[in-house]
Amino acid sequence: MAPHEVTEAFALRGELVPPELKGQWSLCGSATKAMFEGFRTLAPRQLRLRLSVFTTASGGAYLVLTHQLGLRQHRFLLPLWDLRVREGVKALSAGKLTFMLAQEDGELAMVFSSSFKPAEVEPVLEYDLPHDPEKLLRLVHEMPLAVQMLRQLQAVPTCGPPGQIEEVALSVLMPVHAVLSIVRGGGQKA
Repeated sequence: MAPHEVTEAFALRGELVPPELKGQWSLCGSATKAMFEGFRTLAPRQLRLRLSVFTTASGGAYLVLTHQLGLRQHRFLLPLWDLRVREGVKALSAGKLTFMLAQEDGELAMVFSSSFKPAEVEPVLEYDLPHDPEKLLRLVHEMPLAVQMLRQLQAVPTCGPPGQIEEVALSVLMPVHAVLSIVRGGGQKA
């Protein structure tokens, strides 16, 4: 969510934006109760992080932000071929993005800051941003395959203790801007 969307979301709940979220982009996801409880009880520095990029057969690039505790991973899947997603990645590289993780089927949520360094994130922005509506349509059609792949336990190597990943929660950022540009009959315009 862009900073104004964060403000609107809190206003809908009749709440003020917490100071740590003011002016920040926010990437929202959810985790199982056990994973959420584990993340919630640890110090942020105990959380292991991994930034990965992969491309698909149609040339779509995806950013995967992984947070790991023990052998449990929460992964954010971000399609880099969506203009709006790229705006959020720019915020991440500038240190202006926080993560909000909610407990599935619950009322609890937690917020934590990004500790990714600009030098880790900036190269991600060099991937091609397609403008051709036909290519965008292919990428949208191909996205369920990317989601299916990232749900697999071993899709992202461990960034914590050695061993096999035991649980994965995947939060997918939908390519809304790209889909709207297809519906409107044109390509993405910056």
